[in-house]
Order: sequence, then structure tokens, then C-alpha cells
Amino acid sequence: MIRMLIAEDKEAMRRSLVRLFSEKGHEVIEAGSGAEALERFNEMEIDLVITDLQMGEVGGLEVLREVKKRAPQTPVLMVTAFGTVESAVEAMRQGAFDYLVKPFSLTEIEARVEKALEQRRLLTENRYLRETLDHAVGRMIGRSERMQQVYRLIEKVAPHPSPVLILGETGTGKELVAREIQQMGPRKTGPFIAVNCGAIPENLLESELFGYEKGAFTGASAQKKGRLELAEGGPSSSMRSGSFLLPFRSSSCGFYRSGKFSGWGDKNHPGRCPVDRRDEPRFKEGNPGTSLQRGSLLSNPGD
Repeated sequence: MIRMLIAEDKEAMRRSLVRLFSEKGHEVIEAGSGAEALERFNEMEIDLVITDLQMGEVGGLEVLREVKKRAPQTPVLMVTAFGTVESAVEAMRQGAFDYLVKPFSLTEIEARVEKALEQRRLLTENRYLRETLDHAVGRMIGRSERMQQVYRLIEKVAPHPSPVLILGETGTGKELVAREIQQMGPRKTGPFIAVNCGAIPENLLESELFGYEKGAFTGASAQKKGRLELAEGGPSSSMRSGSFLLPFRSSSCGFYRSGKFSGWGDKNHPGRCPVDRRDEPRFKEGNPGTSLQRGSLLSNPGD
């Protein structure tokens, strides 16, 4: 609910405005003088102020100045029966949202109030977004201490060429983390190749990642580059489970260690493709942590 403060020393006018905006569903606080208006303003949070310009010792301009000093985002509408160009200019210069000269219709002031509240809403939303972005890294947004730890870790590992292992459940943002590591690192201008290993049949996974030579198998009519070679100059990001590496862990382990690989069927040039890329494997199932502890996740059977 919007809470409005109406400062008007003419009781008939004040009552009319109170009734109008109360019927619109707003909470209306009324004050019969500028001094009373400032007292009410200090007692509670006010979303909008309507004040007369001339109200005895404490006038509308003083109310305006104090409101803007204490709550700059609060819109203030000035109304007066003695409007001049000079007073209007001064009110706007000191931060009044609008300036109305009596007599005015209730429809007119209602429209001005709605416009002022809309501006306040936009300013509040803008401030919230700025504060949110202060706690963000790239497209990732979060304020919790856990998210701050993630941001610090991304900033720490991004400049280095070493492979990065990203662990997490489905939907927790592993690929988003991988993309932010790319954007904050030296390979940000290179391609980002994402591979969902779980969606590729096991018997095709090795050829999909490492490519294959012409004649490597039935139907291989031409050489095909693998996803890792396509990631030259950028990162490759693969989604895997802990057990999914087992069918081809010998070749993948050698690749992670040396950065070199051979396409499927290339027996004459082992390690023919040294690739400048960064690997960011992402695990979503199984228990890779246990495998890491016992040293079997990327161990080579031939070692």
C-alpha cells in the first residue's frame, strides 16, 4: 500500500485530497502545516508528498528541501494558489516532481500522482538492480556467502590455463560457471564448445570428442574434427558422470595430461593434435568426489 503525506493548511482542500486518495486504496497521512508535515515525515516512511507552497512559518519549499535531504527518492508535488514562473522554477530546481496551480481538477492531480509513483517505482527498481549487479559476476547473480565464494574462485582460476573440474547437481549452473571462467580468462575471444556426454552414445563419444580419420570405420568417408579440436583457442566444457569416463579413460587421461590427442583411426600420427584450449569437465551424477579421493576417476589403466 502506498503511504502519502498531504500538507495543506486549507482544511477543505486537504480533506478533499485525503478522501480522493483514500478511495484509491492509499494510506493518507494529513498535516495542517509545514512543521506538522516534517514531524509526520520523520515518524514513518512516506512514499509521496503533496504540499502547499505557502503555509505560515514553515512553507512548502522548506518541506521540499527537508524531504529531499532525508529521502531523495521520495517524489514531492507542490500545489499553490499563487503560482508564478519564479516559484515554479525554484520548486523544480530544488527537486519537486511537479508543480500545480490552484484551482486544479481532481483528475489532474490524480494523474500527476500516478506519474510520480511510477517514477518512484522505476527508481526503486533501478536501485535494486544496481545493488544486485554489485553482487554479480557476469550473468551470475547472488548475494549469499556461498555465491561470493563461487565468484572469488572463478576470479582465481580464470587467468590460469589449467583444466577446471566443476561439480554440482543438475540445474545448479555448472555450464554458467564454465562460461564465466571463459569470459574472465585469456580465452574469452575463443569458441566455447559445450558437450553433453550423457546425450552421446558411448560407442560414439570418443569419435565425437577426438574426431576420426577417413576410413576409421564403416561410413567414415572423410576426416572429421572432434569437439576438442574445434575448441582451439577457447574452452571445451563437457557434462559427464563419474562412471562415464571409464570406456575411454585411457585416451581422455592422456589428453588431459599432455593436451595432445589423435583422431579415431589415426595410428600413424599419435598425439598429432596439440590443442590450445582449456577443459572444464562438469559432473552432475555419480560420486566423482569419492573417485577423486581414491585416485581412480582419471587414472589410466595402463599406468
